[in-house]
Amino acid sequence: MKKWLSRNLVILTLVSLAQDAASELLYPLLPLLVTAGVVSGAPIALGLIEGCAEAAAGFTKIYAGRKSDELGRKRFVLAGYSLAGIGKALVIFGTAWGYIFAGRVTDRIGKGLRSAPRDALIHDSVPREHLGKAFGFHRTGDNIGAVLGPLIALGALALLNDDVRSVAQWALIPAALSAILTLSLREIRATKSKQEVRIEKTRLPKPMKKTIAILALIQLSNIPDALLLLRLYDLDFTVSQVVASYALFSFVTVIFAFPGGYLADKFSPKIVYAVGLVAFAVAYSTLGLTSNKLIA
Repeated sequence: MKKWLSRNLVILTLVSLAQDAASELLYPLLPLLVTAGVVSGAPIALGLIEGCAEAAAGFTKIYAGRKSDELGRKRFVLAGYSLAGIGKALVIFGTAWGYIFAGRVTDRIGKGLRSAPRDALIHDSVPREHLGKAFGFHRTGDNIGAVLGPLIALGALALLNDDVRSVAQWALIPAALSAILTLSLREIRATKSKQEVRIEKTRLPKPMKKTIAILALIQLSNIPDALLLLRLYDLDFTVSQVVASYALFSFVTVIFAFPGGYLADKFSPKIVYAVGLVAFAVAYSTLGLTSNKLIA
């Protein structure tokens, strides 16, 4: 095995692949599950659910990153993926939108708990000179899962005659698998150098604070993808067409991720990011204004 392809890296890549497959299988079905539990006001309910869920993930990340330095990474990774599975079960079996709300928040808290400790565990498990390859390898697993999930959903919809709730239950298999796989991880206690400790205690420079503030503002103005999917349903897309559109969306994201990084290195991250934001604004505006299925 290559020096950088450590046991923990392989396990975490498989874990992320399985969890992403579960998440992306379930996500395009979410608007229908919410609509089934709401008499009226589905867009408002869906926006509230997704907004609170993402906020929960963000706040949890702040806590988990620091605490995992003290208590160890593995327990946070295990707890995070386990909570994600519990959250998905609540979403799938919930009969009212309140259950779906609780499920999505639980799922995202799980994401917040595991993200920083997982990345730190990868960092601690791989030689420093191979970190780029290691994180690229892990990200590839993420991307494969993101494309695989909607494709599994498409196959399940055809097999189960568009029974959305039965198809959604398939997400529990990869979700449970990802939590079980984390039990095989090995805890690694990283020894911090004095220089690293000093860096941790240093205040963030002003340019970084400004960048973080801008990114936070952009994130606050972001529209949840679930509302875009609901818009497709509003345009009379069938369930299979929505899931196929989401699979295409995930595939395009995977295809353009590496070229985007290459262009950012060659030109300027600011320029590439700005182009991405313009494309984002045009796409979202077009989807909101058009009634043409092909354009949507």
